[in-house]
Amino acid sequence: MSEDTDASFFDADGDGDQDLIVVSGGQEEMKDVNLLAPRLYLNDGRGNFKHTPSAFSNIFLHASCVKTCDYDVDGDIDLFIGASVMPFLYGMSPMSFLLQNNGKGIFQFDPSWLGRSTFDNPTRVRPGMVKDAAWMDVNRDNLQDLILVGEWMPVTVLIQQKDHRFLNQTSAYGLDKTRGWWNTCEVGDFDGDGDHDLILGNLGLNSRIKASVEKPLSMYLGDFDSNGGSDHIMVYFNGGSSYPFASRDQLVKQIPSLKKKFLHYKDYRDVKLEDIITPLQKGNSALMKVEQFSSVFLKNDSGSFKLIPLPLEAQYFPIFGIKSTDLNNDGNYDVLLTGNLSATQPDFGSYDAGVGLVLLGDGKGNFKSMRPDQSGFITLGEGRDISIIKEANSGDLIYLVSRNNQTLLTFKKK
Repeated sequence: MSEDTDASFFDADGDGDQDLIVVSGGQEEMKDVNLLAPRLYLNDGRGNFKHTPSAFSNIFLHASCVKTCDYDVDGDIDLFIGASVMPFLYGMSPMSFLLQNNGKGIFQFDPSWLGRSTFDNPTRVRPGMVKDAAWMDVNRDNLQDLILVGEWMPVTVLIQQKDHRFLNQTSAYGLDKTRGWWNTCEVGDFDGDGDHDLILGNLGLNSRIKASVEKPLSMYLGDFDSNGGSDHIMVYFNGGSSYPFASRDQLVKQIPSLKKKFLHYKDYRDVKLEDIITPLQKGNSALMKVEQFSSVFLKNDSGSFKLIPLPLEAQYFPIFGIKSTDLNNDGNYDVLLTGNLSATQPDFGSYDAGVGLVLLGDGKGNFKSMRPDQSGFITLGEGRDISIIKEANSGDLIYLVSRNNQTLLTFKKK
């Protein structure tokens, strides 16, 4: 009954074989919270896996990703599990977990790993609507730091301190104006300078909605109809004024009290945000912004990061799956991309222009697109992840692409 969202092999209990962690999520409200618990399957060394419920205690979340790392340098592998949604409360940041391994595959949550939350419960750590994460040593102090990406949040840099707590250094690394609808990230030394860079998958630019630092896409989050629920109103710039993005029908569906005010479609023609909510409601609401919709190469540049948009062909569709590898044997990282999204509001339409894409890297941080009919890497549908495995008999690499509600695709290089 669980909607599994991510998984990873790692040695959880230190016995030398690969165990399996699976996390679950979704946006549905579930009566049985146990369906939202991470599941650890211990390997007996012969490829037989057994679920170990005792691995986690009172850990429940709509997870989006799980990343393994011995961040506290004690010889065992720990876990970061990120979450992106709270059911029926879109826009609110859910709880994410950093879990320490006791060396035997039992994981403990440290509620102070990221400091005190701004919410009432200080044990609830909410770094944002996290869609993906990556471990990397950003400041070269031999401690692994954590990069987070997600919706309505900047590319977030959490620097690990000597006491194994984490400090948010997003602004210090020049990334405070990078809020986007980020989906995924991939680490690699793409410019050959010896440090780690990232490729980040975003919504792309083939969309009705636009955003920039000067004119960001904004969303006001609050209880605008006083029914105890959470409403959100997305607004965009047209000239110097902000207008609600939702159509009259969509807005009235969310806030029924506005139906009498906008009885006819012509009444909604030139409506502004001030016509929908009062100044008091606006002041009491949470404001969320997006400044960046491009999918980018994030260059690590000696203490700061620089965003460089990927080629135009990579902006045609939302990117959900990225895998870096040397495809043409020139010693440089190339990139495989897949994506698309059909679960959208009618006001947006489906994002289905992606057919799979190969970017060839030159080792200096520059990428050139290959036509899909030339590369043969065609991933029609909603691509969600890319993995590489080695074929047992031949040793050839097999490229696997998972798709939402469709079959797994497999590719081999000619």
